[in-house]
Amino acid sequence: MLALDALQRRMTAAIAGGHDSAVFDLIEDVGIAPAARLQIYRNHAAITLTEALRATFPVVCKLVDERFFAFAAYAYICETFPSEPRLSAYGASFPLFLRAFPPAQALRYLSDVARLEWEINAALHADAATPVPRSTLAAISLRDAPRLMVHLHPSLRLLTSPWPIERIWSANQPGADPHVTIDPSAEVSRLQIYRRIDRVVIESIDAPTFAFLHALLRDGRLEDAAEAALRVDLMFDVSVALGLLLEEGLIVGWHLAPAPAASSTTLKEKVAMLAQVAGFRSRTGLVEHLKDALDLLGRFPLSILQFIMRFSIASVFWHAGLTKIASWDTTIALFHDEYMVPLLPPELAASMAATVELTCPVLLVLGIATRLATLPMLGMTFVIGVFVYPELWTEHLMWAAILLFILTRGPGALSLDRFAARALFDRKGV
Repeated sequence: MLALDALQRRMTAAIAGGHDSAVFDLIEDVGIAPAARLQIYRNHAAITLTEALRATFPVVCKLVDERFFAFAAYAYICETFPSEPRLSAYGASFPLFLRAFPPAQALRYLSDVARLEWEINAALHADAATPVPRSTLAAISLRDAPRLMVHLHPSLRLLTSPWPIERIWSANQPGADPHVTIDPSAEVSRLQIYRRIDRVVIESIDAPTFAFLHALLRDGRLEDAAEAALRVDLMFDVSVALGLLLEEGLIVGWHLAPAPAASSTTLKEKVAMLAQVAGFRSRTGLVEHLKDALDLLGRFPLSILQFIMRFSIASVFWHAGLTKIASWDTTIALFHDEYMVPLLPPELAASMAATVELTCPVLLVLGIATRLATLPMLGMTFVIGVFVYPELWTEHLMWAAILLFILTRGPGALSLDRFAARALFDRKGV
């Protein structure tokens, strides 16, 4: 009797297209012939693996259509069977297969699009890792900076192609413009691919950044990475590159390597790198304080700002209304001789203006029917700005901006509207 592992290997070989007779003696002939039973397994394996490839390479499938993809997938499955029990790990060599697959030679960029989709799949399923805080690297002395070894996030991948594969990939995503036109030979792609929380990010990067990241992925040594980038562009800023890696959470560890006996980095390049790292260290504390200050400002209660806006614009209209009723004859005369509001008689226009100015501000301050109260005030602002005092348009634009903010964003938490809405929703069980 065969051991389990030997039985599994023999069945796998037969399902993958080996000699049927090697397993016929292991299959019971009960109702269905051994050859038919084996074919059921083969069909199931082909369907499952084709669906796994379609899930990993959806854009490739869309570019060539379902039938061609199924044909190519079957040919690949016959050549390459899974080597581990994870469907997400199946298909790593599919891009190379497509490059050599004769029926796919007309689409020269197809294999590189497949490479991009595989790297997306690999980034999505990469191990999790905890980013290091920015302050950790800022504490490294300048003398030790060349020995810094950086460990990047396991999901980070680099990809280069002579084709605009990221644009081709994006144009074939759900919701993309179906009429977009892409010249396959228009540009060279240099991409970094990594996972941010639970989604994959694809970003185009320049040549020196690509060289910098490639060197870090190869051995992690900052000195070697800086040398590689500076050989491409002497103006490359190491501190900016490190800052971006930290900001995206792509540095997950570091250590200091033993001091080498000699370095291939020229003195000029080393001085440039140390100067940039020094700049990174000096800017790090300032940047952190600036971020803290911006975060503190961002946490300022919006409801207080909304109340200040309501009170300030209400006071403008309220004082105008008090001025009108203080001397009604003078007000009528102004509407007749100076304001000259079109279509309305001066007496009616004055009464309407005074009513708006003495009721809507009260509603604004108390936060009752607040959005509704802004509408007549916006109407008055428009009339004043267009027909009465057009030369004061900047002041009237400021009034309109405040009123539009209240109309679109509401009165905020410090309003009776908010309490009424909360009571209404609570009564309805919302």
